[in-house]
Amino acid sequence: MKTRTQRLIHASVLILMLVVPLSLAASDMSDEAAEARIEGRLLMAYALNAHLSTFDFDVDVDRSRAILMGQVEESVQKDLAGEIALDVDGIDEVDNRIQVAGEASEGETAGRSFRQRFEDATTTASVKSKLLWNQNTGGLDIEVSTRDSAVILEGEADSEASKELAERLAGNTDGVRSVDNRIRVTGNASDPSRDAGDVVSDSWITTKVRSTFIFSNVPARSIGIDTTDGVVTLDGEVDNDAAHELAVELASDIRGVREVNADQLRIADDS
Repeated sequence: MKTRTQRLIHASVLILMLVVPLSLAASDMSDEAAEARIEGRLLMAYALNAHLSTFDFDVDVDRSRAILMGQVEESVQKDLAGEIALDVDGIDEVDNRIQVAGEASEGETAGRSFRQRFEDATTTASVKSKLLWNQNTGGLDIEVSTRDSAVILEGEADSEASKELAERLAGNTDGVRSVDNRIRVTGNASDPSRDAGDVVSDSWITTKVRSTFIFSNVPARSIGIDTTDGVVTLDGEVDNDAAHELAVELASDIRGVREVNADQLRIADDS
């Protein structure tokens, strides 16, 4: 005869057998719904972006990882798609499988290690992003390439100042050894579809300021960034005056920034 304790144990096991699968199924459904919402937000972000709205992307979200597929015309568009995905709430990792039409063949990369190609591709993406986000270079027709940490800038600029700014942004990018500035000054106006006057959100500005700091020789982790109505407030601590000035300059040049308040950004020697 079963004791009361044994009966309780058997009853508890039966309850667990019934309840646990139901809770797991509910959890799976909840995960799928969350992933579907993230996919929807990401596809909407692409549809609303002037540089990506004409392309057809396939998006698959697995928990916090986004897999991007499709084809674009230029590598900067692939890079931009990846950056936008990382900005979407709920996405922590991006597997960017987007193809670039007419991408370099394997023969063009022969003789270079995977590490060299990867580091150069990362540098190129970083420089392109900085140029695209900057309100003074975002509308310029500038091509970027990198080989062995040496960056080459080609294309057209509307003024000598814009050409020099593009070189300075590239030169301040982490990992860049040298910059060969082949940009031609033509005096042509910027493409209106990439005009600095485009309305951008405060969260977009904050993300791009932080990303620009990370790409550059600025201690991004020690600087707090907050944006309200286009006014960027920086706080925290940097090592010297040069780092302070660079942080303010980089933030000021991000598209959509009206003003930078760095009163609370301290210099270590002065604290």
